Amino acid sequence: MAEVGIFIESLIDKVNNFRYVPQEMPLSQWPLPLLLSFGYLAGVFILQTYMKDRKAYTLVNFTILHNFIMTFGSLIMFIGMATSLFGIWQVRFHS
Repeated sequence: MAEVGIFIESLIDKVNNFRYVPQEMPLSQWPLPLLLSFGYLAGVFILQTYMKDRKAYTLVNFTILHNFIMTFGSLIMFIGMATSLFGIWQVRFHS
């Protein structure tokens, strides 16, 4: 269990010390986002062609899992935003 705590602390440290470095970050140069966009479009068209004459899948369990993950992620982002805004509010209005 201590490893999980160390892992979380290292993630928090990386977030707190994040610095954007143009031309060094993975998506800051145009070729990679363009390649990913074309790959996405190719995947959509390939799947449309593949599924044209097939019965639609029922993805109930996948949908439930997806919604749970999105809800959990949104909660984490909301908590992060709320704590950040609360800190700014304390500094500006209660100093």
